[in-house]
Amino acid sequence: MNHASRLAAFAALGQRLAALTDDELTDLAARARNRNGWFDLPNVRT
Repeated sequence: MNHASRLAAFAALGQRLAALTDDELTDLAARARNRNGWFDLPNVRT
């Protein structure tokens, strides 16, 4: 994967995350927290 492909993938991820509702983001943050304690809600929202 070259630099442009990686950049495009992160841009697409950002767009997808920005489109989540508050409830979806809260659910996603809770699931991430269960897998890795570094991902708490305040850190996920920033």
